[in-house]
Amino acid sequence: MNRAVILTAIPVEYIAVKAHLSNLQEEEHEQGTVYELGQFSDNGKSWEVGIVEIAPGNTRAAMETERAIAYFDPDVVLCF
Repeated sequence: MNRAVILTAIPVEYIAVKAHLSNLQEEEHEQGTVYELGQFSDNGKSWEVGIVEIAPGNTRAAMETERAIAYFDPDVVLCF
């Protein structure tokens, strides 16, 4: 199964992404970041998707992106 990570900067983006996922469950990184992990399926393809809302700002976004990549080892990373 393919794996994706989606990082959002504001709540409305997070809610919009979350609405497309099923079987959601929370996972907490050892350094405190809380992710939600769910499934997305379309056209016979399934993805495991980790989502996290991060605060706006380049430094924080860079740190959280690096952390999510190391934690999930995704095939693709999307930032909104």
